[in-house]
Amino acid sequence: MNLPFRREKLAHYLSADRSAISRELMRMEKDGLIQVTRNQIALLYMLSPPN
Repeated sequence: MNLPFRREKLAHYLSADRSAISRELMRMEKDGLIQVTRNQIALLYMLSPPN
């Protein structure tokens, strides 16, 4: 599943700082929950994270 937001729009939607969003996205990507590319964020696990 791909989210219809870029980082800037996601930060605006969540009323958060873009740098904070970027840090959290990087952390989630490192944990294997999402895959981030320049223009999209793909959710890899929607219900339960990998063991």
